[in-house]
Amino acid sequence: MRKSILFILIFFITSYAYCDRFYTPQEVVASVICAEAVGEGYVGMYTVANVIANRARKYNLTPYEVVIQKNQFYGYTNKNREELYNQGKEYCDDLTEDILNLPDITRGAIYFRRINEKKESWHLKRTIKIKNHIFYK
Repeated sequence: MRKSILFILIFFITSYAYCDRFYTPQEVVASVICAEAVGEGYVGMYTVANVIANRARKYNLTPYEVVIQKNQFYGYTNKNREELYNQGKEYCDDLTEDILNLPDITRGAIYFRRINEKKESWHLKRTIKIKNHIFYK
């Protein structure tokens, strides 16, 4: 009994640490989009939204369930997520309003990486290069 109570307490404490001030699933998704790509401008944020939507459709998940999966989006655990969200809030909030119906410019990509990363994802099919990111499915 004590172990299960301790587990529940640890779960809620760590969940709260990741949630910061974000209360709605839409805000969490928008904040992750900003944290991943606010430096890439609107197009960069749009493509991250496409990847989230593509994964949601492929794996029958909500966009929120996609972004909170462990080790999938660095932006979810980024300590500066709230600051980055504030930089692109108006765009990211708009993108998440109807994220599953955005036209896809990534050609079905479900992964992306920065170009300057040395590791090439050779086991995945490259779909497109946009700005400083390469997209894969």
